[in-house]
Amino acid sequence: MQVFHFKGFSAILVVLLALVAALALVVALPSAFMMVLWNALIFEAAKGPEISILQGALLWGFIALTVKGVFFPSLGLPFQLVQVGNKSEKTESTKTEDSEPSAAETPVEPLLQEPPSQLDN
Repeated sequence: MQVFHFKGFSAILVVLLALVAALALVVALPSAFMMVLWNALIFEAAKGPEISILQGALLWGFIALTVKGVFFPSLGLPFQLVQVGNKSEKTESTKTEDSEPSAAETPVEPLLQEPPSQLDN
């Protein structure tokens, strides 16, 4: 295993510059390309909406995920399914007698009630 030793402040600046350059190549350059492509094809030619660099980054991310899903379907994105339990499964031992009922347990009153038969003037 190789260990990197940074000697001086200039070495740290070089590493930070390398990280900024890598980030620019991976995120900013494709985002700018997608922005220019969209604005040339949609905004100028079809009189559609113009997009900014942030929207170009979102468009690039969407296209990258779509291409990944189409050409590499075996590499799935990890999603975790969460099952919501039924509220009636709670045991009575967890509830205390003096606690107030929660909002889910209280009955819902009708929004429109009948007006009183006589109105005071």
